[in-house]
Order: sequence, then C-alpha cells, then structure tokens
Amino acid sequence: MPDSLETAALNGSLFTFDDSPPSPARSNSSASLLNTDDGLGSDLDDGPSSSKIGQRGDTAGKGVPPVKGSQIEHDGPQTGPKGVISDRKAHSTIQQQRRDRELNDRVSEQSRKALIGLTVHEEDQLRKREEEEKDLEDWRRRRKEQLIRNLEQDEDEGEYDGRRQSIKRGGLRELDKSNFIDAVERNGWVVVLIYEPEIPRCVSLLASLLHLSLNLPSPSILSIPITLYKARATSLQFSLLPPTSSTITRYENEEPIGTPDPDVLPTMLVYKDGELEKNWVRVDWEVDESGAEGLLQKEGILPLVGAGRMGAGVGINRRRDLLDDEDEED
Repeated sequence: MPDSLETAALNGSLFTFDDSPPSPARSNSSASLLNTDDGLGSDLDDGPSSSKIGQRGDTAGKGVPPVKGSQIEHDGPQTGPKGVISDRKAHSTIQQQRRDRELNDRVSEQSRKALIGLTVHEEDQLRKREEEEKDLEDWRRRRKEQLIRNLEQDEDEGEYDGRRQSIKRGGLRELDKSNFIDAVERNGWVVVLIYEPEIPRCVSLLASLLHLSLNLPSPSILSIPITLYKARATSLQFSLLPPTSSTITRYENEEPIGTPDPDVLPTMLVYKDGELEKNWVRVDWEVDESGAEGLLQKEGILPLVGAGRMGAGVGINRRRDLLDDEDEED
C-alpha cells in the first residue's frame, strides 16, 4: 500500500489547510468516463471538495480558504454599460441642480426689482391717483373758502340799515367768474343782468335795474326774497366772438380773448333756488316804459304790492344818473 504521504498528495490534503475532511482516495483505475484532458481543464471540479490550487489568492500554490457570502467591491468608476448609465444619471442630476439654482436666482432677482422698481402701467396708475388726490384737495379747499365767504356774506347782510340796507337787500353788485356760481345758488329769486358799458342800451337797462334795487320792498313784504346783480360779459367770458387781430381785447393764461357779441347784449338771467328759470337775450326788446321792474312784475317774479311807491313809471331811458351814483357808492 502506498504510504500516507503519497496518499495525501494523491487526495490533495497535502496542499490545503481546510479543516474539512479530506476527499476520498482517488481510484487507481486509469479508466474514466469523463474526459481528463488537462488542456480542457475538465478534471477541475467547482465543488467544495475540489482542489484549491489555481484559485484567486493562491500565490504560493498552497491554496487559500474560500471567501463565502461576500462580493468584490470596486473603489474606482464602473466601466461598461452600467458605468455609462451611471455617468448619464449623474450628469443629468448635476444639470438639473444647475437649472434649479439659475431659476431660483432669477426669481430672487425679479422679486428684488419688484420691491424697488415699478412698471410703466404701475407708474401711470400711481400718477393718476396722485392727480386725483390733488384735485380732491383743491376741491376741498375751494369748498371751504366758499363756505367761509357764504358765512361772512350772511353776517354782512344783517349789519346794514337805512338806504345801504335797501341796496344790500336787493343786491345790485358786480359779479365775475369767481363768485358767479356762489351768487346764483341761493334761496329765492336771483336776477343777473349781463352787459357791456360800451353799448348804450345796456347802460339804459342797467340804470332801470339799479333804480329797482334802491326801491325794493322789505323782506317782510316779499314772499320770496329777490337779489339783483350785474356782470360784464367780458368778466364772465359770455358769448365772446372768435379772437382776431382786430377783436382781441386782452390775454388770460396766454390765450387771446375776443370781444363780446353785441347782438346778444343785454341778457338777463333769472334763477330760482339755484335753477335757471328765465333767459332773456336782448332783454331790451322785452322791456317797455315800465323798465325792468315792469318786466319782473309781469313774469310774477316781483310782487305788485307797493308798485307805485317803488316807482313803476321809471323807464329804461330814465335815471341813467343812478349808474354814476352807484359807482360813487362803490
């Protein structure tokens, strides 16, 4: 029988350190159903009892114990199809992160600009609001001044006596654009004669109206109070002709103003409680010898009580000197 050393060499236990029991002794028979050609390597078995010679890590030819249940890990980048897919995923992730950062930066910049700058539409809206607020403030200021003037006027109307009280009671005072609205928007009757001193028929009717203002009855007799005014057409810019080189009289706000149309003067406007009731263009055609007083009585504006005492017989061509008296009073 072969000795133990030969036996160990034959069964491979001489070249391994495995604690597993040695494989059974090889048969001395040279016949084998398998191809044992060393060139094909078919005599190497992958089983647990196969020889460990030639396995990974066997540098000394002695064999090493197999590593069970563990996989080989690579520290470097993968190659092959899996490496290409991994690189593509990593590149896509980096690109997406870069786009997200750019988007966030753009949104932050737009938000910052929105806080410190306005668009053209927003600037227009802001400008309109400022203009509206300014107009509202101007209106409030004018309204306040108007209320103050009305209060002062109401106080002044109770302080006159005698002849001056009769003038204020009727009120043949001069109006212009600044106080016209305030004058006509009051309770009772308001009569306004629009005239031009260069027109003779205007002067005659103005004298008749002045005589009436000096002889108005007391407020206790009048069921509805009546107030008389006069106003130049140029002051009101009433019925002005288009300005030309020969008709320009003056400038206002650097714009030429023409002369009044003589074909519509004198004109008498009659208001009741702020509403226009009568509009007589060329009122001199409506007036007879009784003057402005007779016209107002005929229309029911002036009562007939005390007509004789008021001087009903005064015509439009009389008492022209009363106009000069009024100018001296002013």
